[in-house]
Amino acid sequence: MNDYIRLVLLCVGALLLGTQARAQQAAVVESEALASARLVEVDTSAFPEIRLRVEVNTPAGSAPLTLEPSHFEVREDGQEVNLQQLEAQSLTPPSYSIALLDHGAAMGRAFADPAAEDTAGLPSRLQAAKLALMQWLAGLQPRHDSVMLMAFAGEVDVNTEMDGNTAQLPKVFDAISAEGGSALYDAMLQALQVLQYYPTGQTSLLVLTTGESGASTHTPDSLLQLLTHLQIPIYLAQLEPQPDSLLLQLAQNSGGQYLLAESPEALTDFFEQLLRPRQLMYELTYLSPAPQPDTSLRSIQLSLKLPHVFVEDGMAGYRMIDPASLPASPAFDWQALAREHALLIGGGLLALLLLFLLLRWIRKRADANLIEPAIVKMPEEVNKNVMRIRMAIPYKNKPAKFTIYSAGGKPVKDFIFKGTKRRARIRLKDLPDGTYKCDLSNA
Repeated sequence: MNDYIRLVLLCVGALLLGTQARAQQAAVVESEALASARLVEVDTSAFPEIRLRVEVNTPAGSAPLTLEPSHFEVREDGQEVNLQQLEAQSLTPPSYSIALLDHGAAMGRAFADPAAEDTAGLPSRLQAAKLALMQWLAGLQPRHDSVMLMAFAGEVDVNTEMDGNTAQLPKVFDAISAEGGSALYDAMLQALQVLQYYPTGQTSLLVLTTGESGASTHTPDSLLQLLTHLQIPIYLAQLEPQPDSLLLQLAQNSGGQYLLAESPEALTDFFEQLLRPRQLMYELTYLSPAPQPDTSLRSIQLSLKLPHVFVEDGMAGYRMIDPASLPASPAFDWQALAREHALLIGGGLLALLLLFLLLRWIRKRADANLIEPAIVKMPEEVNKNVMRIRMAIPYKNKPAKFTIYSAGGKPVKDFIFKGTKRRARIRLKDLPDGTYKCDLSNA
């Protein structure tokens, strides 16, 4: 009995160790992955054509990842399928940035502690700034993130246009050398004025400078005033041992960040933190190997043939139901319904007939009493040449006619009451003296 218990415990322990080892292996693969993929949707609206939507996330700062149809492996019910089409769409909004590079004479000094005696072999501040910018540019998404390079010393130069192609920037950097003064505030003001015409929330200004601004014609106050109307974050790296409180205030007021760079490594790390992770949505299209719909659940398994790409969730399924396989719905039997509810239906019809007769009787009574007697007022002393008539009409859509007849029965005056008209004035001045008869009738 004891041997049996030991055997069971050993088996359970081995199972737990194997599960833990597989989990650790999966964790190692995930930690070493340069990108992650996830199957988010299965579209069967054009069956037997199946569309799979796969979201691919690349960490910030990593090299761009371009996937081809040969990189994907899709199986339906265990059978590998051939991809017919692959489309990619970025889920990350495009960005527009200006890199503002100070190349005044102060940027030519070695990037080291001012108290250091031996600075041989150390890069200059300008060289460190160029290297940090190049590494930052390498982490951008081509043709999606646009960058404009502006270099300034005593004057501001626009070295490149706002463009997503950064391949020409190394040659541009080689032509920039440290010389002259530094118009820092003029350069920042000009860059902000350019960025304000790009979409809000997708712009940023990167500044690499020693903080010297002796050649500037503008002041920090003009920048602070402009920043109150803009939403452009400023990421400012000062390559100088002593911090500048005005530069710190500019960066914080803009919603950006400030760095007092003490080493080239700190400068590079600062710009790497500004890189955004990439999100791409790939749409894969294939024809189902079972083009006839049925009631079975079909499984889909997605995997990638590239190393260092971790598939978080690559399992899905769909079901296509053939309408012919569904049981026919029974026909509705109106006759059975009539037999079952004959008394109720008969009572309802009788009630409708009685309601119709009642409404008809009310209408006849109303038409019979359509015209109410008119109230005729004739002034006795003021003006006997005018007859004033006031009457009530029950229905506005039934006009009434007031007529004055001579003694011989000939109509001499009349007035028709329409709509809301209830009062009338009839002139009698042109009637000769005599006896007249008044009559009110339905027109």
